[in-house]
Amino acid sequence: MLTQLRSICLIPAMLCLMASGYAQTQILHFGSNEYALTPEMQSALNKDLEAFKQAPNISITGHTDADGSDGYNLALGEKRATSVKAYLISMGVDARNIEIYSSGESKPLGDNQTAEGKEANRRVEVVANWVANPEKNLIKPMLIDDKTSIQVPQALLPSPIYKTIDPTKANDVPIGDKGTVLHIPANAFVDAQGNVVKDHVKLAFTEYKNAADMAFSEISMTYQNDGEEMRFNSAGMFSLYGTSNGKDITIRDNTEINVDYALATQQHDIAFYGLQNNDTWELVENIAEMNVDTLVFGLQGDSLVLLDSTRKHSDYGFRLRRFNGEKIEEEDIILWDPKTSSQMIRGVDAGHQYPDIVRGLSVGDFGVYNCDQIYRIGKSITINPVFVDEHGQKISDGNILSLIDLNYNGAFSFDPNAYITLDANGRNVLLLFTKSNKLYLISESEMKEQKLNNNVSHTFTMKNVTEQLNSTEKLSEYLGLN
Repeated sequence: MLTQLRSICLIPAMLCLMASGYAQTQILHFGSNEYALTPEMQSALNKDLEAFKQAPNISITGHTDADGSDGYNLALGEKRATSVKAYLISMGVDARNIEIYSSGESKPLGDNQTAEGKEANRRVEVVANWVANPEKNLIKPMLIDDKTSIQVPQALLPSPIYKTIDPTKANDVPIGDKGTVLHIPANAFVDAQGNVVKDHVKLAFTEYKNAADMAFSEISMTYQNDGEEMRFNSAGMFSLYGTSNGKDITIRDNTEINVDYALATQQHDIAFYGLQNNDTWELVENIAEMNVDTLVFGLQGDSLVLLDSTRKHSDYGFRLRRFNGEKIEEEDIILWDPKTSSQMIRGVDAGHQYPDIVRGLSVGDFGVYNCDQIYRIGKSITINPVFVDEHGQKISDGNILSLIDLNYNGAFSFDPNAYITLDANGRNVLLLFTKSNKLYLISESEMKEQKLNNNVSHTFTMKNVTEQLNSTEKLSEYLGLN
């Protein structure tokens, strides 16, 4: 606990630090239109680096003076906050404990009509908290049980995409480069007291594209269907959360965010599900597949041009092809929006597969959502596992066990000290993450060599892959999911 009151002033950085109670605050002042850290700023941050490393939550908020447009200043504030975050991470502060925000010019400390006031407003506030902070993670941790919350390295989890918006206006927010867009109506958010949020809102969108992204997310991938436990074969999963001024907000009652979502994989018979607070999934809406017979579109030279159905949900889509008497050649994808009677045509290179964009998915609450096909386990086997390393030593500090069946796009979390259920005919891979931050694996080929019997104890010899598979990208590449 920090109880001593201190202040430090450095020129030209003009940094002032004050700490008391359970929180520590640093304020760094920047020159006009500047966002890079000076050596003086870095030196001041270094003096309290150990405190920042120990703090369970650090919020970094960028501010500007009133020169320039609202949009420009919002972006400049975020650049300033990002510079501080990047430096702290480079010095060993855990990235998972840091959140950045931008208030732009909306929170002045001084008079923007004077040079001194503008100088006071061009700042970044770094607040380190030693108290439990509900806003610590925009993506709320799931629990394996009611006692244990698993903490895994950030590199083994997908990274959020952050977007800052003016909530008083309608916003169309593009996410990534595959076509995902959030359509947010004006005044869509409320604070904890139910007041409509007027200050800038920071959204965190995290996509779980494949089993590597899902492996240690602790998000349930099972679904109760008429009392029967089914498993998810995901066509794409994402989470969406928001804050304003570092505090949680919610979507206003009777208000929805519409999502045009670029699916991660092509699946049939999918539906849209939302994860509830009790870690179970609820059906939000069905995504009906449109079946349209092949149509004759016309003649092009010696070729017959055909149209095939290729879309789901609210848009009509066709695959434009040519038949030259010997084979069919795919040329273009045509999407037709019946609401606007507009046509979008995208060229298709040979062998290239476009992501299917499901339009108009309705999100009424922040949380985790999944476009999924459900399936039954084929030949179900339940096993009491024992895990040993390559030297035959028991791995006794297992924290979370992830089962991946490469026949499907999903990962299933288990307590490593309890029974697990798998498909005996599946393409199974087991990943074990330990309390000592080690990662062990038994591969698909090694799993096939196991002689597994139902309801008995079985010993699995696992390989330490902590160094080799230290990110979702490397795990994805290893599993052949890229």
